[in-house]
Amino acid sequence: AMRPNVVDLIDLVSEPSEMGLRLDEFSVARGSALDGSSLGEANVRDRFRVTIVAVRGDGRPVRLHPEPTERVAAGDIVVAMGQEDDLKRLQAACRG
Repeated sequence: AMRPNVVDLIDLVSEPSEMGLRLDEFSVARGSALDGSSLGEANVRDRFRVTIVAVRGDGRPVRLHPEPTERVAAGDIVVAMGQEDDLKRLQAACRG
């Protein structure tokens, strides 16, 4: 069944919009600010003003809406939603 609100949200974060929200994914590099840290320790929400939607790691299932205690490691993929400039800062932190 079609869920118009879900479709609207996907459209909102998939295409440039008035709100400027985007959904993107970044690989965590070895030695980066996030490597070996929990999302809370890295202060991702306050520091980058983004929402982490999911974390995917080697051989582990996707963790949707991860808790602040969720640890990320080199090679993990972090899926985040936020403003383009904030996502760019998160991307830079993931690169190291």
